[in-house]
Amino acid sequence: MNEAQTVVAALTVYPVKGMKGIGLAEARLTPRGLAADRAFMVVRDDGRFVTQRDCPQLALIETALDATGVRLARPGFGSCHVPFGRVDGERIETRVWKDRCEAVDQGAEVANWLEAALESDARLRLVTMAPGYRRPQGKAGLLGADTHTLFADAAPFLVANEASLEALNRELGARGEQP
Repeated sequence: MNEAQTVVAALTVYPVKGMKGIGLAEARLTPRGLAADRAFMVVRDDGRFVTQRDCPQLALIETALDATGVRLARPGFGSCHVPFGRVDGERIETRVWKDRCEAVDQGAEVANWLEAALESDARLRLVTMAPGYRRPQGKAGLLGADTHTLFADAAPFLVANEASLEALNRELGARGEQP
């Protein structure tokens, strides 16, 4: 019998939606996805989430995990540490695309650092999902009625294959862009 094999070539988590990811040798699976993946998100004062499309500097923020939280850093702007499990901040409503989310603001210190590091004139905040809040999925028929996630776009696990990456890089090359 010829069995198909699947090889995981890389594991990456993005502790803050839109910021640089972290390559991992191993990861803990949770019902909401890989542990620490998209656990935080940058939002504007009105609760709208910030993407690299409207703030390209997000891609310049490095992330690093430790046992207590995530460190954010950008050369020339220093760093700040955001602990996991902070639930005493202001509760706000935000959205990930059409999904309403109840979130907890991570405080003024990280907000001030983000505004400087992202060179933003807009007031920004870092949020995490409120304890006990389960973000509904828009595709329950496809993903399962009990499927939920944190701030990922669609599903707890996002998978790309190398053939798709190669096709993307060919398309970028055809446009004269870097892979």
